[in-house]
Parts: sequence; structure tokens; C-alpha cells
Amino acid sequence: MTDIDAGSGISERLRVAVYVFGTDRDDQLLVFDHVDHPDAGVQIPAGGVDPGETLDAAVRREALEECGVQDLDQLRAIGVRRSPQSEVMRLTIYFVARATLDDLPRVHRVSAGDQDQGLLFRCRWAPVDEVELLDDQGGFLALARTALH
Repeated sequence: MTDIDAGSGISERLRVAVYVFGTDRDDQLLVFDHVDHPDAGVQIPAGGVDPGETLDAAVRREALEECGVQDLDQLRAIGVRRSPQSEVMRLTIYFVARATLDDLPRVHRVSAGDQDQGLLFRCRWAPVDEVELLDDQGGFLALARTALH
């Protein structure tokens, strides 16, 4: 994961997160739950940016690793949030995209990543008006719903 130190002595972790809507469904959001850790909450694809990796590539990699999404369309950044995480600040760039996933719900084994590799995630389309996302992942959801129009 890329750490940033802008001379302030405070390290920031650069992360991405993506709200994925169906190709023709603005009312359905791609989310996942941890099969073996239900207390982890409902989440959207998100994770760290690797050194030298572009933000676009990081979003696509996280969506593939965590949910098996092969193709994201209309990918665009919609917001940035800075939040504390233990001894560093977490800088998350939020994106919105569309995807066609006909075989949901399904259980997906995470394909990479140091912490999540091998975990089972239950990926599904969730009604946007009913989903309660983990932590601050819901912060840009209203904006995401309008950003693709």
C-alpha cells in the first residue's frame, strides 16, 4: 500500500473505494459480506493503492480481487475522504462505475492481497435505499447515485 508523507511527518495511506451499479440499474449496488466474519459489515470493493499503481488500476484490481468484477464501465472519481486509522491518516478516493454481473449473488474467494487473500465474500446486488455500509463507505453514496447521469 502506498504511504504518503508530504513533509508534515504524518503518514497517509492511499486507498480507493468504488460504488458499482448495474449497467441499467441505478437502484442496485454491488456489495459484499464476509462469509466467515458477518460482524465485519456490508462493504463495497476498496483497498490500498500499490506503489506505482494508478488510481484507475487500483480500483479495477480491488473490484476484481474482492468481487470478481472483470469489467467496469463509466469509471470516474467522485470524492475524497481523509480519516484517522490508528497512527496514520487514511486518504480514500471514492469512485463510481457500472458493471454487468448476471451471476449474483455468489460467493467469491478473494484472489490476492496480504490481509484478505483466501477469504470468502458473499457478493450481491443490494437495494441502494436499504444498504447500510461499513464505516464511512456510505458517505458518498447519494452522490454516486447521481454521478452516472
